[in-house]
Amino acid sequence: MVDSYTLTFDLRPLRELNEDVLNQILKMLPEIAALKSLSLTCRRLREMVLPLLFGHFHYPAFSPDSWTPSEPDNFLPIAIRQYVRSFIVSDFCLDFPDEHNPYMPLTWTDNALLCGIFPGASFAARLRQLPNLHTLTMSKHNYTRHGLPWDTVRAILSVQHLRELTIDSFCLCPILRPGDNLTLDLVGPLTSFHLRRNHYQQPGSYPSEMAALTTVLGKLCNTLETLVLMSEPVSLPDIARLRWPHLRKLVFYGTPFTPAMPITSFCAGMPSLRCLSMKLNPAQHAVPQPLWPPGLTGPPLPHLERLVISYPVAQDDVYDHLPPTLRSLSLRCWPHVDEQL
Repeated sequence: MVDSYTLTFDLRPLRELNEDVLNQILKMLPEIAALKSLSLTCRRLREMVLPLLFGHFHYPAFSPDSWTPSEPDNFLPIAIRQYVRSFIVSDFCLDFPDEHNPYMPLTWTDNALLCGIFPGASFAARLRQLPNLHTLTMSKHNYTRHGLPWDTVRAILSVQHLRELTIDSFCLCPILRPGDNLTLDLVGPLTSFHLRRNHYQQPGSYPSEMAALTTVLGKLCNTLETLVLMSEPVSLPDIARLRWPHLRKLVFYGTPFTPAMPITSFCAGMPSLRCLSMKLNPAQHAVPQPLWPPGLTGPPLPHLERLVISYPVAQDDVYDHLPPTLRSLSLRCWPHVDEQL
């Protein structure tokens, strides 16, 4: 039996277990305290437990000092950095737009739309100190319109061993600072990119966000396998002109694109696409548009296995062009609404 403080059974049978089996058992332990207790028993168990204890690390950020080298070092302890594979950074910056106090003094930034607690160079340097980092999630603790400056975005993308990036509730470069140049010289081979937020944003609210996202996607399109985007800052014509040789999953959330573009146009450069999810929520009196307008000719998506359409149109010709590989077709509104009668 394993409790929070001690081990009360013979460890010899555990030492004789196959490493894969033992690893599965360790993953099933419900409490962190149990893993901590096991890590104190022997070297073998300690080496197996440490990646489970520190593999997913949540880090609250309150100021730029979190990333600045100092003595003593206020970043993660050096001994555990090698075990971090998923790094979730929560932004607790107080320099956000406040409609009730528009003259609120700013501490870390010169513009409330831009978060100032992730200075590009020092933040990227800290990420490089996590040698096995695979997934980075940038999240925000509130729903205010607050974004990452271009310097920060460019620095994150330069981390070569990073494979998955999620930007949650942030705007992506809502404004440009003087001297910002939307170019990317060196980016890591990301396979997954998510840009999502929980608050509504009028399409075209931040032209620089659309330009920045277009620049980012232009560099990542050759390696991405999963792409999840809010629709408002997306330029479908730019999506359509790019080649996406490895993209298998494409998800759009938000408001419908204006003007609408047929599926055969914006998916033309995605030969490996397996999942397409169009979770678009039209305005109250808007008329949903078909993905495949009547009379349009074009090649079907040859390998599509899952298709999600919110607010489907009965006259949509997409149903006449579904490939034989399709396994799942979902037709329901988004956000999903349940009504009890």
